[in-house]
Amino acid sequence: MLINSKKRCAKYRKRILELSQKVSALHIGGSFSCMEVMDVIFNSMMTKKEKELFILSKGHASILQYVILEDHSVIKTKDLNLYCQKKGFLGVHPDIGNPGINASTGSLGHGLSMAAGVALAEKNQKRTRIFVIVSDGELQEGSTWEAIMLIPSLKLKNIILIVDNNNLQS
Repeated sequence: MLINSKKRCAKYRKRILELSQKVSALHIGGSFSCMEVMDVIFNSMMTKKEKELFILSKGHASILQYVILEDHSVIKTKDLNLYCQKKGFLGVHPDIGNPGINASTGSLGHGLSMAAGVALAEKNQKRTRIFVIVSDGELQEGSTWEAIMLIPSLKLKNIILIVDNNNLQS
């Protein structure tokens, strides 16, 4: 499985670099730093059988999410080729309503709060897991810490929080 993951991540990086030649609004570093984590989530941890949700709180890494969704045939190649272009609908941050996108993010610090709200609203629905990736910079946001303190007090046990600790902020 590790070899497959390495090959997939190399393919994802190549695709992001191809797309980067067409647009200027692209956060390559933030996408590359959480590449392996997102690969594991989408290709090993998430199952199509269970009710699961993924929220990319560090929305500036949306190009990686789009590339993975393209690989899973959720986003069409022709649509991804129009990333951040006038004729396209995929923007620099994820927007709910686009294929495979569960939350509009990009304002750092809001993804975990959204996950907490969804987990609370669906507590009786038995949603199995909600995966959330935040950037290390988001740990400086008050709303992130409020969510971190709220989640255990409400006994929301189905949120999997992953911090992309790449020591970089822009």
